[in-house]
Amino acid sequence: YMQVIEPHLLKALGDAENYHVCCVAIGLVGDISRAIEKQLMNNGLCDKIVKALLELLENENLDRSVKPPVLGAFGDIGLGIGSEVNRYLMPIMSMMVQASQAVYDPNDEDEDTIDFFMEMRQYILETYCGILQGLSDENGSPQPFLPYLQSIFQFFKLIAHDSNSTTKCFVNVSCLIGDIIMCF
Repeated sequence: YMQVIEPHLLKALGDAENYHVCCVAIGLVGDISRAIEKQLMNNGLCDKIVKALLELLENENLDRSVKPPVLGAFGDIGLGIGSEVNRYLMPIMSMMVQASQAVYDPNDEDEDTIDFFMEMRQYILETYCGILQGLSDENGSPQPFLPYLQSIFQFFKLIAHDSNSTTKCFVNVSCLIGDIIMCF
């Protein structure tokens, strides 16, 4: 059935103007990744999806509310395709590190901005977990994740020092620390 869905999914992922449609497509990527797992690698489908997601993040006209779910989709893909995620690790982790370094003005009391950053951080942490778990599947190794640990620890520090950090962020930090301990 993926042959039928693929063109529509890719079209929706490329439609940054209609961000509601784009968000549904991003959610569908997560559902498909979990449902068909490594079959996502068939016929270059995963290549096309990852490329579309990376292009979305680079799109300056993309509504910012779409960015956290895009980051989350990478975690779903990592869990779905397992150690095959190593193939996409460099571009995905580059985007993840860049996103994890984003900060807002601590004097800015705009609740929408703070909520956006907390949501983005939650998705980033969940995605790191998904990628690490995927890399560490039965045929894989967590070693390709190792070079990113320093950036991740800096991200933990950023969250710890932000007085607006949510309980969900701290829970996700704890989960990621647990995954790191289990894998290394």
